[in-house]
Amino acid sequence: MDPVTLAGSVIAILTPYVTKGAKELIETVGEVAYDHAKKLLNTLKARWSGDPVASDSLARFEKKPEVHAPALQEIVEERLANDAQLREEISQTVKDIGPKLNILVKMTKGQGVTALDAENVTRGDVNVTVDIGDGTNITGAKIKNLG
Repeated sequence: MDPVTLAGSVIAILTPYVTKGAKELIETVGEVAYDHAKKLLNTLKARWSGDPVASDSLARFEKKPEVHAPALQEIVEERLANDAQLREEISQTVKDIGPKLNILVKMTKGQGVTALDAENVTRGDVNVTVDIGDGTNITGAKIKNLG
């Protein structure tokens, strides 16, 4: 993954981690994603412990992510572009989080409803909830190839 895209993913993962409480974040994204976000933050802290500019930007982001996200993203992009080992480590952590898909179908009446029709689901988490009071021909998830 290129440094610009990867830096955007880092900010997207870390923002809810530093904004929400642990319990709320786990309820939203799951414990695995929470653990990976924590690992990502700790990796950056450890790698940047001797880099006052990057560590200061990260500390500011932790306190006010909505204000300091652009500055941190710029630093993350720069550091990832110049550190192949960090880029690979962060890239793997981001990949390990995988996509999260939560689908909720709630209807009083339904006919011929399919909540999820997917060709391939190779990684990530899929959660499908179907709540139909009066329904016929209802499919929660139809996945051709899983894993």
